Amino acid sequence: MKVKLIAALGNPGKKYESTRHNVGFMILDHLAEQFSASFIVEQKWSVATAAFDLGETRVILAKPQTFMNNSGEAISAVKNFFKIANADILVVHDEIDLPLGKIRMSFDASDAGHNGVKSIIEQIGQDFHRLRIGVDGRQSRLDMDTHDYVLQNFTTEEEDALKTKILPEAQGEIKKFIGY
Repeated sequence: MKVKLIAALGNPGKKYESTRHNVGFMILDHLAEQFSASFIVEQKWSVATAAFDLGETRVILAKPQTFMNNSGEAISAVKNFFKIANADILVVHDEIDLPLGKIRMSFDASDAGHNGVKSIIEQIGQDFHRLRIGVDGRQSRLDMDTHDYVLQNFTTEEEDALKTKILPEAQGEIKKFIGY
């Protein structure tokens, strides 16, 4: 059976649950719900995982509980345990360099200044897929420091866009990656 890993970047805990930085976690929660998969926390790996089978493919969802900047540790542990090739890994994360609602799939090694992606590259190397979810809804970058901005909750209007446009579109891209 082929194994694919869908890993989302975010920060654990209620405080960060609805922030822009956690859009990856939100997308995986939505996907897990659709496939009736439940997350359990794997303490030894510092990661919450869920799994489901689609035909001949086992899909593992992973939400590192190490905080964003150390995400690579948890993803590396899951990758090594299940012997998953980097080409079978998709990392879903927020992208401040894309406007809110813009989604980009890529296969590259650039961290583009994202500390979570940088941590993954340091731990497992390059050549994994990335689903970058645009979260920048500011009128100007002068409105708020980027670090503070990504830790802000989405506005009510942005939450509506998340539910009606962003989550379904991201889910479509993930399903293509899985081969569903």
